[in-house]
Amino acid sequence: MDKRTKYTMEQIKSTLLGLLDTHSFETITVTMICEQTSISRRTFYNHFSDKFEVIDEIMNDYTQAMRQAASESTPENFKQGILNGFNFIHKNKVVFIKLYKSPVSNLFLTRLGSVITELVEPKLNHAYLQMHNISVQTILVFLTSAVLGIVIESVTKNDEDYTTKVEEIATLVKPYFKTKTI
Repeated sequence: MDKRTKYTMEQIKSTLLGLLDTHSFETITVTMICEQTSISRRTFYNHFSDKFEVIDEIMNDYTQAMRQAASESTPENFKQGILNGFNFIHKNKVVFIKLYKSPVSNLFLTRLGSVITELVEPKLNHAYLQMHNISVQTILVFLTSAVLGIVIESVTKNDEDYTTKVEEIATLVKPYFKTKTI
């Protein structure tokens, strides 16, 4: 992708996020995005099919960046990965809140949940789960939902002391994880 195309796409995404400050997603139109970005409708449609594709791309960018941030620790260190994820989310909480409060919130949370599941799954202690008759799918849903709920609470309540939350998460997941992965 050339620089101009990338720049235009970033401007369109940035404009949509800006419009979410004063408008609900439902009321935002392609025309509004074009006017705010100073581009023609034709230019918009050269890059995106509609506003839903724009917000989808914003969600993809956000979850990919979060995945990258959370992965910037050793594979064994779950707590550091979660801390990196929290750091990313809090640095980018304005976007998080806009996506969380948008009509695509369920899709956004599902994508964030997928990132959390990717961090959790390889660290599970399958022997422990079998011994206690717990299916991998059940524990993944349980742990992913718990972590996601803590993330949402932390961001929406503007809790900047999330390192304590990370410690609590590490303590809660410990029984289900391989011993050297926390």
